[in-house]
Amino acid sequence: MSEEVKVNSLKAWVLASRPKTLAAAIAPVLVGAALGWRLEYCFSSHVADITGAEAYVEMGFKSWFDCFMYFQIPSFILAGLCLLFAVLMQIDANFINDLYDYLKGTDGEDRLGPKRAMAQGWITKKAMYIGIAIVTALACIVGLVMLYKLYMDIQATEVVSPWYQPTYNVLKTLCMVGVFSVLFAYSYTSGPFPLSYHGLGDVAVIAFFGHVAVYYTAYVMTYDELRKYYIPVFVGISVGMVVDTLLIVNNYRDRDTDKRDGKNTLVAMFGEKFGRFFYLFIGIGAVLIMASGLCMHTENNISRVAIVLAYIPYIVVHFRNYIKLKEIRSGKALNVLIGKSSMAMLLFAVITVLLFLFVPDLVFDYSIIC
Repeated sequence: MSEEVKVNSLKAWVLASRPKTLAAAIAPVLVGAALGWRLEYCFSSHVADITGAEAYVEMGFKSWFDCFMYFQIPSFILAGLCLLFAVLMQIDANFINDLYDYLKGTDGEDRLGPKRAMAQGWITKKAMYIGIAIVTALACIVGLVMLYKLYMDIQATEVVSPWYQPTYNVLKTLCMVGVFSVLFAYSYTSGPFPLSYHGLGDVAVIAFFGHVAVYYTAYVMTYDELRKYYIPVFVGISVGMVVDTLLIVNNYRDRDTDKRDGKNTLVAMFGEKFGRFFYLFIGIGAVLIMASGLCMHTENNISRVAIVLAYIPYIVVHFRNYIKLKEIRSGKALNVLIGKSSMAMLLFAVITVLLFLFVPDLVFDYSIIC
């Protein structure tokens, strides 16, 4: 394979970006955007009940829904920027992981996973340092564009609508989130206390690819600092758990070499049997948390049944992946589950997005705001 890839070529950089892992960045942002849309829908509907149709006619809209959709257009542009930022940070983290695992000697000839660019000589060390700097800079530029767009939207909504009053604290919060995202990309594998080497990789993935990605995408969509308190935490946690199945597959496959190299993942520390059941229960647990949380936000029993039934396809796919994991147990054959787990993750995200968009009585209570 190494003979087919020229040093520092475009193909080498594409392989180093690990395209199969990018679903881990895409899925949480899609869910966060759908959640933000639902939160704003509930808020706008609540405001319409209070003000009546006349208030929206005076603002130049035919109905409260027209007003709602008008203000959602810039929100979806911001969600697109969130998606681009997340993908760039995922690529950045992959480059950093590739570099520092190579420097630490954990990507040796006996590696069972997909071949790594640095270990195979596809990318030189100097080029990788430059590549990391460029991708980090691009992510920061996207973040700054997002902040500028949000700043302009804040100014516009202050003039146009008394009901859409975002505050400048949103900008400060998102600046801090951006800084912590960059720090996370570096501290996951590198630095004085690399998280993935101290049994904290799973916690970090659930926190950043789950809670942070989902919560703050919805936060950008809702604009208002006050309404952030109505963004349910359970959505981000459950999405993060599903994303973590991808990491568990990698750690399960590499448990023996990780233990030898001092990379203390949870699977390396607690063993093969733990890894198998960890994979199974974290996927099932994600469904239980998400489904029960959504059911708590609707009083319609038919909707509750629909929510539960909607996740059955994911449960089936996830359980089949678990059976495959149990059958293979070890070796390079486990690599097939990376793609399968990514597809299951996207399935979970799509199901969740559809529920946010189409369950009519899924309501988040904004009565205390007005």
